Amino acid sequence: MPRFYPLLKDPTLLVLAALALLAGACAQPPTPTSTPTSTPVPQLVWFMTPTPSQTPLPPTPLPKIPITPAPTATPFSHTIVKGDTLGAIAYFYGVTIEELLAANPGIDPGFLSIDATLVIPLEGENPVSQPTQTPIPVFAEPSHCYGSADGSAWCFLLVANTESHALENLTAWIGLFDSEGTNFANGTAIAPLDLLASGQSMPLVAYFPGPLPSGFTPLGEVTAALPVAGQDERYLAASARVDSVEIAQAGKQAVVRGTVVLPADSQTAGKVWVAVLAYDAAGQVVGVRKWEAESQEPCQESAQGSEVECLTFEINVFSLGPAIERVEALVEARP
Repeated sequence: MPRFYPLLKDPTLLVLAALALLAGACAQPPTPTSTPTSTPVPQLVWFMTPTPSQTPLPPTPLPKIPITPAPTATPFSHTIVKGDTLGAIAYFYGVTIEELLAANPGIDPGFLSIDATLVIPLEGENPVSQPTQTPIPVFAEPSHCYGSADGSAWCFLLVANTESHALENLTAWIGLFDSEGTNFANGTAIAPLDLLASGQSMPLVAYFPGPLPSGFTPLGEVTAALPVAGQDERYLAASARVDSVEIAQAGKQAVVRGTVVLPADSQTAGKVWVAVLAYDAAGQVVGVRKWEAESQEPCQESAQGSEVECLTFEINVFSLGPAIERVEALVEARP
């Protein structure tokens, strides 16, 4: 059955319809949209490989310091002058008495001749190997000091010989400590005489130059004391007899007169030293004075037939501290 299409009588409609048909004929067919493929995200995969050992860098070489060989040690000497003692010489040169004895075999430590020459050993040097006596312990009182106007101080360490034999070459160490217990000064204390007879006491003396802090405390210790054989021919059996004592200047000075006495059968004394010791009321040493005979007087027979009086002395001793209460005199005599 035939179809009938209605006729469009309106020309505008006809034109629009024609344009619609023309546009439909020219249109491109739609392009099918493809689904995008998902791109895989890259992943890091860890592989354990052996860590290579670090090659050590060569050490930086230190600069070489040229060392000049030390010159061969040359011993030097000391000429003995009046008043020298072996302990004082050892302290001055920084050596020990034993080292001095080893470097000077045959030297008499208590009888040093003026103008004689001593060889001073260098550090680590012991030119002559010889046995030395072992120091023995010695009783000592606590050390004490007295200050001077210039800020210096004299310190004493009183030692007592409780042995049955004499002692020689006594030295001691004295250290000074401040209020906080810090050691700020050290010194070697030496004896006025080389010989200390059995039963006697003698102070060892050290000088500390100033200025020193106030309120310091001294501590002392005997460092050397050698025994003397009973029949040692280096010493004579002398004694010092105090004949009179005059204390003046409110106890600050004492004039001591006395006599050096020897056994009647003794050798003639060639050298004589006397040490006068001043003590205060508390028994502490406040002053020391050493005297040396300048000329030998002929010995006179004493009232006791067993003794001879060889020398008379007059010595002034001064106190560094409290007033002088009593004095003692010690003697050392050599053939």
